[in-house]
Amino acid sequence: MKKFYRKRIIGVLRVIAFIILLPFSPIILSAENEDYKKDEELSFQLDEVIVTATKTGRKETEIISNVAVITEEEIEKYQPSDVTDLLRHVPGLTLEGFGSHKAVFGASFRGVKPTIRGILVMLDGYEMNVPSNPISVLNIPLNNIKRIEVIKTPASVLYGPTGVGGVINIITKKPTTALEGNGSILYGSFDRIEPAIYSGGLLDNGIMYGINYRYIDTNGFRDNGFTRSHLITSRLEYIGDNVNFEILVNVNEFDAGTPGGLPINEYKDRPERTFQKDTRFDQLFLSIGTKLEWSIDENSLVRLKTSYRDADGTSFEDFGFIGDWDHLNTGTAEANYQLNINLFGIKNTFLAGFEYRNLHEGVKLTPDDFWIQSVSSLTKLNIDEDTWGFYLQDEISPIKNLLINLGVRYDIISTDYKDRVLLSNSFDKTQNKLSPRVGFTYSISPSFNVFGNYTEGIRSIVSSRQALELRENLDIEKVENYELGIRGSLFGFVNYSIAGFYIISKDKVIDTSPFEIQRADRAKSKGTEMSINMNLPYGFYTNLDYTYQHAKFERFKTKTNSFDGNRVPLVPENIIGTSIGWHKERYGNIDLSIRYVDDKYIDSANDFKIDDYTVVDLKYTKKI
Repeated sequence: MKKFYRKRIIGVLRVIAFIILLPFSPIILSAENEDYKKDEELSFQLDEVIVTATKTGRKETEIISNVAVITEEEIEKYQPSDVTDLLRHVPGLTLEGFGSHKAVFGASFRGVKPTIRGILVMLDGYEMNVPSNPISVLNIPLNNIKRIEVIKTPASVLYGPTGVGGVINIITKKPTTALEGNGSILYGSFDRIEPAIYSGGLLDNGIMYGINYRYIDTNGFRDNGFTRSHLITSRLEYIGDNVNFEILVNVNEFDAGTPGGLPINEYKDRPERTFQKDTRFDQLFLSIGTKLEWSIDENSLVRLKTSYRDADGTSFEDFGFIGDWDHLNTGTAEANYQLNINLFGIKNTFLAGFEYRNLHEGVKLTPDDFWIQSVSSLTKLNIDEDTWGFYLQDEISPIKNLLINLGVRYDIISTDYKDRVLLSNSFDKTQNKLSPRVGFTYSISPSFNVFGNYTEGIRSIVSSRQALELRENLDIEKVENYELGIRGSLFGFVNYSIAGFYIISKDKVIDTSPFEIQRADRAKSKGTEMSINMNLPYGFYTNLDYTYQHAKFERFKTKTNSFDGNRVPLVPENIIGTSIGWHKERYGNIDLSIRYVDDKYIDSANDFKIDDYTVVDLKYTKKI
């Protein structure tokens, strides 16, 4: 009966989306005034260069997967409070808040269980995940974003094990004059205040500089939840005739109240409450990155990139222990060589690269003053993980409008896990895997571009888990992805994309408790994603996105239970979103968004379910 009503709700939302579009049909067919021409010129075409998907820079019609690009115009329209507000419009993406004000959140694409380590998030190509890969929106400045590139398929060939769940690259604006800047202040519910300021410039000698500061102070929806954050992002870049060099420094000091979980009955009765009165987390995050790009000639290019991320933090738990997260750091070094060449009259763009990554994680949980006399230490772990990756990619254009992408990566992952309390749990193991990729894209016309790919990827056991402790019997997670889709631009103001996907996860790492993880032999996900965006006359716009994803365990047994056939937790089968708005620089922006999320289970046994829900958001913003 409940499934019947859920289908009715989905049907009603589809009708609502049709009704939203219907009133504009006569305008679309008859508008010939200057306003319409301006809107047509501003409409997003599929010709913007995307860097993240191939590292070589390609138009969207030359990408072998269903990428999503959130443009500067869309950011102006939506006026988000954080990056997740923008990402919710991306079909195929599942987001789960964690802690206060989404300071850390879980994410995944296409039916994979969302986790805090699920996706690689970058700022101008620099990794911004906390060193062991958790995602935090607090590390991303918001008031200077140019566009966001979203790669949904496993990106292991170019980004290694951290990119298997997909990649989100946030690209900032670059100054064009000697001195420019902007400032903003946001105030909202839960006593939220968020001032931000940016200043930057481009000098005659090729030096480019910029500095961004943002402060967040907000209480959370739940009792005893809060977030305080100071973020400073600075950049210095030299742009020469053949050589570009850049350094970026990102520092974020924050503390947050993180209310713990509730029994399911208490949650349904009053979800904002908490039994933990004094749980908080303090952290200092530092990220330093450098890039060097050298154009040897018009056909060859060398890139060097290094980065270092460090996070030191302490959590004070109300239920009996103190967490010490010092010495959490990751260092990376990457070099690649790009060559554009004609072989037997066929255009080739060849890319060869090497990447080294070192992760160190030190965690200690000790009892508080009340328990210290009976238990000296609960958990004390040291984890070191070294990854060596070698990758090759060749983009071949045998005929006009057809591009074939071939890629392969070989990774060696060495994990040294030391449990200082339970010594027998310690282990040292090395694993390796070859990850191939093959795909194509063919443009029949601007209105019809077909694409598809088969991609493999891996995720290390350290970046797979949410629980603290590891087990030696865990293997690297292997992912196979199949995708086929179409996209295009119609009439100069309509952009659409439709893609089907089928994903197989082997040796999947599953959290069975906050302190323990186990291996599920196999899980599958299949589904469809769709998006339609329309820039309409007179400043109106509308969009519709829909995701269907059916994810289940195929083989997952523990000593006491079998989860075969169960749905993967935290994955709703249907997500529908639509928005309609009006935007004029002189008068501001009005936006109405409606988002429906289907029900989902919160556990692998499928015993507890969160009901479906609909979110309606009406917003007016005006730039002063």
